[in-house]
Amino acid sequence: MHKFKDLNEVFVIAAAAVLAIVFWGLISLESLSNFALSANNWVGETFDTFYIAIMNGSMLVLLLFLHPRFKNVLESGDSCRPAYSLVSWLAMLFTAGIGIGLLYYGMAEPLSHSLQPPNNLEASSLAAHKFGVGITMLHYGVQVWALYSIVGLGLLFYHTQYDLPYRISSLLYPILGERVHGFLGSLVDIMSIVAILFGVATTLGLGVEQINGGLTYIWGIPMAAGIQICLITVITITATISVVTGLDKGIRLLSLATASLSLILLAFIAGQNAMDELVLSIFEGGAYYVTNFLSLSLSMETIANKDWQKNWTTFYWAWWIAWSPFVGMFIARISKGRSLRQYICGTMLIPALFCGIWIMVFSHTAASVAAADGGKLIESIRNNFSVSFFTFLQGLPLSKAASISTLMLLVGFFVTSSDSGSLVVHMLAAKGNPKPAAWQRVFWSLLEGALAATLLMAGGLKALQAGSMLSTVPFGFVIIGLLISLPMKFIKATRGASTHTGSKDD
Repeated sequence: MHKFKDLNEVFVIAAAAVLAIVFWGLISLESLSNFALSANNWVGETFDTFYIAIMNGSMLVLLLFLHPRFKNVLESGDSCRPAYSLVSWLAMLFTAGIGIGLLYYGMAEPLSHSLQPPNNLEASSLAAHKFGVGITMLHYGVQVWALYSIVGLGLLFYHTQYDLPYRISSLLYPILGERVHGFLGSLVDIMSIVAILFGVATTLGLGVEQINGGLTYIWGIPMAAGIQICLITVITITATISVVTGLDKGIRLLSLATASLSLILLAFIAGQNAMDELVLSIFEGGAYYVTNFLSLSLSMETIANKDWQKNWTTFYWAWWIAWSPFVGMFIARISKGRSLRQYICGTMLIPALFCGIWIMVFSHTAASVAAADGGKLIESIRNNFSVSFFTFLQGLPLSKAASISTLMLLVGFFVTSSDSGSLVVHMLAAKGNPKPAAWQRVFWSLLEGALAATLLMAGGLKALQAGSMLSTVPFGFVIIGLLISLPMKFIKATRGASTHTGSKDD
């Protein structure tokens, strides 16, 4: 029983809440599915403006911190050299922060919006195509990475300057004071764990659907819930092995391999185009995104279409907010020793630029494939989204090799997302302990997989969307508190005020 001596209320309550949902699904999938769909509708209609404010507020605050007066705010007496090389650091940021989503939506989403634009644009027109590229770039752009970055920056700042543990509750230290070490702090960490698990479960569910689609295309394995549950089981076990090996070995090496394969796939797709046409397309897509940035960011072009807004932008913002506790904490763990400007550029600007290039390259190539394949790709996007990426590859040379490489990449993203999320959940459940017991790492990794499987059986994509959207509502208020309090602390730090007033976790 000595293995369980370090259990605490955060671990017990968070585990009980998620297990209750898993058992609910085992007892009555129909009941859970109905609840998930109702919750999805309610959150999408009630909190869309709330999520828009969080995403844009995160970007504005982070841009404020680029002001020269804040450039030394992260420096402290125990500052050190970065623990990871620039390449390793960027690879871990990318694979933990986006992962499967970019593969699942990065090619098909722009074309989908072009075919059915939510505004008054003519379907399949040049204007609709530009809108599709621009709105997809918004969904993977600077707001997303600013959200991750501001959460990570808050954790890093309070850890280095106030000696607070890596816990999401530490973000509210200016508001809660020493109560972050008590019940209120534990409640914040519990909400964060639930949000993380639902966010990662959404990603795992999407990932296995697309992996199953690849298996169907390459080897004829049918699209079926049983196959997807088996995939979740196998890959969750793989992720568990990775997370037990630790950050330096398992996660870092796998992130490097996955990021390298991503670059190879991007180069292969780019090489299928005439370079002058591709460069022009990238320029036009980037210009549309920049010139329409304000209207896209405030959803001025889409908010009148409530159903579209709920199923796309609101879902995306909820999904990324659910991911932000774990990605933010993961960023904080790997970024100590970076200057503030290097931190902001590395966590917001560079990843957003890469995602934008990815979307523009894939959307341009997909448009060319769709024009030449007799409607196969368009039909696939409309009727079987998870298979559409492999239908797209079918219209290119070396399609079989590219499809197998994509499957490997999906598994790599799947595992890095799962083990990064598990690592952070372990730490939160252990009240900031960076090295919790091995059995706890295994427990949370397996629970992630069980939750993903339950939501997938309960209603597929809709249930996964509902899980993310509902779990992020309370955590959204934590981010609002961070956006208000962190600039005040930064300003105080630049005035030479003493900041080392906190204490380690009790």
